[in-house]
Amino acid sequence: MALVALAAALLLLAWILVVRLRGRRRAERIARQEETWRRAMHEAMERPVEERLPPIADGDLPEFLMLWNRLQETQRGPAAENMSQLLRDNGLDKRAMALLRSGSVRSRLIAMSTLGFVGAEDILADLHYLECTLRDLGRAPAPGAGVQAAAAVLAR
Repeated sequence: MALVALAAALLLLAWILVVRLRGRRRAERIARQEETWRRAMHEAMERPVEERLPPIADGDLPEFLMLWNRLQETQRGPAAENMSQLLRDNGLDKRAMALLRSGSVRSRLIAMSTLGFVGAEDILADLHYLECTLRDLGRAPAPGAGVQAAAAVLAR
């Protein structure tokens, strides 16, 4: 019995070490990528040019969006619009929208903040298209359905 307990304790210790190493490697990878992300964002603020970002893994998207949100909070005028354009040009606005539907509460809040900065034009166009499609199918949403849906997402 003592041997089983010792083996279980060693296995747990090994698992903790693996998890910590993975976390450390991920943090180091994010730190390296942040420099590239930050450089692209600063370039986008200064001039409206289609800046291509390196691919951003799904697991890294919330960290990228948090950095983007922090920088976007400090911007006004053309710099803010250029930052939003950077997101759109790289398809990250659509990925933030997808994150709203299938992420943790933390990720959803980050995505909501991002989409608030990007502007609702694209989102409203998508919602209008969806509403028209549903109406054409005879399934138009009831008044207030959007508010109820948002409340349901936040309640999860």
